[in-house]
Amino acid sequence: MDAQNILIARFRQFEAEEDPLIKAYNPPTGRSFSYYPELDMKAELDKFPFVRAEMVKMLKGFDAGYWKKEGRHDAFTPYNTKILLTHTLNVDYAHIFSIEQLGLTKTEFENEIITIP
Repeated sequence: MDAQNILIARFRQFEAEEDPLIKAYNPPTGRSFSYYPELDMKAELDKFPFVRAEMVKMLKGFDAGYWKKEGRHDAFTPYNTKILLTHTLNVDYAHIFSIEQLGLTKTEFENEIITIP
């Protein structure tokens, strides 16, 4: 749920600030390689519909002016609310693709899997 919470915070930042500076996300360096595999995946997946429902409700509440807001990002230019929404959908796609790769790849090819943390 790390990515979902970060994305929700970014939408809220655009709501609260004019020309917000969005900080690039870099996973904590002290996190072990096994951090994600050790998570309770059932619990994490069970949370997702509720977190996503919260996000959809929030997005529906924004007026037309919100979708014209501009901001700045450490790594991307330009950056605005529409790009943030596109980024959100792309993060979902990337994670779903990673899950698919992990579930379908034959054992002998596991070292070649490209996943998004």
